[in-house]
Amino acid sequence: MEEPLFEEKAPRAEFSRHVECYWQQTLENSEGGGAFNCLPPQGTFDLVFTSSEITFSYYDGKDYQHQKCAPGCYLLGQQTRSYYWSGVSKNRIFGIRLKPFALFPCTVAPVELKNSLVNINDVSRINSASIEQLLLALNLGLGIYNQPHIFFALIEKIIVELFGDTISQSFSTREMSNTIMMQRGNIRLAKLCEEYEISKVTLRQKFLSSIGLLPKELCKVWRVNHFLLLKQLYSKCSLTELGLLAGYYDQAHLNREFKSFFKLSPARYFEHTQPQKLRAFEQINRRLNGHYAPIQIDKIAMT
Repeated sequence: MEEPLFEEKAPRAEFSRHVECYWQQTLENSEGGGAFNCLPPQGTFDLVFTSSEITFSYYDGKDYQHQKCAPGCYLLGQQTRSYYWSGVSKNRIFGIRLKPFALFPCTVAPVELKNSLVNINDVSRINSASIEQLLLALNLGLGIYNQPHIFFALIEKIIVELFGDTISQSFSTREMSNTIMMQRGNIRLAKLCEEYEISKVTLRQKFLSSIGLLPKELCKVWRVNHFLLLKQLYSKCSLTELGLLAGYYDQAHLNREFKSFFKLSPARYFEHTQPQKLRAFEQINRRLNGHYAPIQIDKIAMT
């Protein structure tokens, strides 16, 4: 049986407080089509494991920059712009996607991780032997399909080492960030402050210290995610209509904000349907509707 290009698995119940899902992706050489292969920011941190060299490409507001990654474990910080992975065809990478806006204790402030990909050894005190064991397992072909009981035992060991018995984010901050998500980014900060009886200054400080993003940045992330989802659900509607439904004031507002995430305009972005986009849209749907479930995308589903 041929493995799908992308697969997700739910964590065991005792790990679901921190972990949204585990994922495994078979890479294809994406060079040349990056702008159409890119993924939207989704407000999560990911731990990414690779046993071979890969390339992380991210939009810096002007063009896509390319970061070569040697075999190892990396922490993908909260992206406020689009990105994509590439590598030699058939290479596999494995990831642990944390719950939206959840992060284990780090040696650097969350705000320093925004729009970055860093080696896990540079930001945590995790035992390097645990990482090496998992990379060896990946190199031997273990994963979601092959010897999963051994593979996930190694993964869970890493999670326990990272989180211990606590999470670095207070309940109130996590609750406020989830409120922004459930409102699809369309909530005034004054309203948020009123609901949680907090000043704008304190709100800003809480978000920067524990999440690493400003509340307004978070609103933009979820508004564009909502727009992408609406395009999937109501493909016959015009982009202007969908933009208004998503909370943009007009076409100019939509185009301006969309191009701050992607190099392309909305019309150009939707000209091509890529496997990565289908995966991202499914993730957005489950997260925004409060019933996230693992998904699988195979070659048939992409046609």
